[in-house]
Formats: sequence, structure tokens, C-alpha cells
Amino acid sequence: MRRKGIIYYINTIKIKLANRRFLKAKRTGSLKEQVNVRKTEYLDRYNSSPLCFPEFDLFYNTYFYFKTGDVFNESYLFEDGFPTQLKDGNSVPLIPLYYGLVYINTHFGKTDFDLSICESIGKHSLNKSMRSEDSNRLHHSFDYDVFGLEAPWTSGITQAIATSFFIRLYVLTKKEEYLNEAKRFFEICTRSKEDGGCLVSTKSGFEWVEEYMSKPSAYVLSGHIFAIIAAGELYQITDDERYKFLTESWLRSLINELSSYQYEDYLLHNKFQWKLSNIEYQGLY
Repeated sequence: MRRKGIIYYINTIKIKLANRRFLKAKRTGSLKEQVNVRKTEYLDRYNSSPLCFPEFDLFYNTYFYFKTGDVFNESYLFEDGFPTQLKDGNSVPLIPLYYGLVYINTHFGKTDFDLSICESIGKHSLNKSMRSEDSNRLHHSFDYDVFGLEAPWTSGITQAIATSFFIRLYVLTKKEEYLNEAKRFFEICTRSKEDGGCLVSTKSGFEWVEEYMSKPSAYVLSGHIFAIIAAGELYQITDDERYKFLTESWLRSLINELSSYQYEDYLLHNKFQWKLSNIEYQGLY
């Protein structure tokens, strides 16, 4: 179990105080001026430094903030060596895949690494997915009142993380079917909300991969970021220009919007609730 030290609680208090200042700045209009200045700076910096795709790295710490899998012991029930559901009984399709990424990051190359756990996670996720001719869809089977969602609902971050996980299964096993499954999970991220996918448009007209399909759109920061990561990883593995285009397009959307999420040293989680994210998400960002 992860122990939360004094620094954790100090930073949590700092975020709560910063959130008060953020809401005050938003009401007075001073935040809008800050956003416009940073937006120009970020776009200029992005335009002067074209995206360079590095070599794919199996050890890329997608969830670097969570250094070990022990954090899952607090809230989830394990089955066959990996977490499958919350202790309250709700099954969360994201969690086994999320755990799988952390497991690979922390165990691969060590004597205790067990590839069969990773393949079991893959089999579990495929069994839970709704499969069509060209896509795999993972449904959440519980209502999520925070974002006004009624079951079943689809999440962009779940589809993206499934993509990243199956890419790693492909790299580890060289089994072509795992790469095909990665593409099928990713396909949902490329479809518009109206067509049953996870794409919405920002006010500036850019595409955004939505984590929660709330009304109005939540524009969750982490969901879109991990869709960019998944697109970039697919391009690195397949050399398919379609994935390169999506990576760059979605990254430009992120850069265009990023300043509106920033306040001092902190970032918003989404625009549905307009509040700074908690300490775990700050560490993740």
C-alpha cells in the first residue's frame, strides 16, 4: 500500500488554496488575459519545433507517477494476478489495462516479470469488449453521476490505453493479432461522437478525444493526452501516415487549448467542472 507522506498533504492543501485563487481570477476576468498571452507563446513554440517521433520504447512510462502496482491494492479486487473491479463491486474496464502498463514499466527485464499476466489482461479485455467488423469497444456498465453519464458509456481514455497496452503485447510477443486488436481499439477514438466515437470539436474547431461524453463536452485533459500517445505509438510501430497525421493534429489541438487549463503551476482536469485537478492528476501531468 502506498503511504501518503507530509509532502503529499502539503501539496494537496496548496492545490485547494490555488483553486480558490483560480475561481476568483476566472470571475474577475484576469484569467482570460493570462490565457491569451500563454496561448500565443505555446503556439509559436510548437510551430517553430516540428514534432519528432522517437524510437518506440517499451519502457515509456505512460503512468510514470504511479511507480509500482501497489497503489491498486487500496481500491481494487484482484483476479488472476491483476485488478478487475473496484471493491464496491463496479467493474472498470480501464483498470486492468492501466495496471498492465504499470506492470510492464516496473517488472519487464526483472526475474519476477510474468508475460502470462499481461496476456491474461489482454484476454480479459477482449472478452469484455463489444466487437464489430473493424473495432473493439469497451463499455462502462455503471452510471457516472459526476459527468451525467448513464450506462453503458464509452471513454476515449479507455480506448487509448487499450491501444497502448496491446501495442506492448505485440512488441513483447511478436503476435500480429495483438497489433490488429490495438488498431481496433483505437478506431473508436477516430470517430465522431455522432457516429458513436469519442471525437468532439473545441470552440476553435480542433478535434478533441473525449474521456467522458458529458453535455456540454468536458474536454478532459488526460483523456486527450493519452489518445495522442496511442496515435504516436501506432505510428512508431506501423509507419502508417494516418497515425502520424492524427498525432500531429491532436497535439496541435492540445497546444491550442493548453493555456486555458493552466493556472500558476497547476492544471485543470476538465472544463465541465472548472476546477484544478487533484494531486494524483497533477503528478500524472
